[in-house]
Amino acid sequence: MYPTTQRPSFTARIDGEALAIATPPHQTLLDSLELGGVDWPSSCREGTCGSCMGRLKQGRVRYDTQWFVLSDQDVEDGLVLPCIAYPESDLVLEGSSF
Repeated sequence: MYPTTQRPSFTARIDGEALAIATPPHQTLLDSLELGGVDWPSSCREGTCGSCMGRLKQGRVRYDTQWFVLSDQDVEDGLVLPCIAYPESDLVLEGSSF
């Protein structure tokens, strides 16, 4: 593991858009998207409502808390909850209108 000050920052892209957003591994994906100027849907910010759900087309995320709205099949299908997901690599996301 990297010390907090030496962790790499990753990049998130929204599928079909040119914008690249810095996504530090200590910050939720939703926070990074919003700080990068992306208007991503959200509500609870706790992984319980599913309004921020998107599809991870490339990359990896980790969760430090348990989610309630994703089934095992959803996770296998690449669905993510950006409000509680932390990047572990560069990412490409498809929004909630998939």
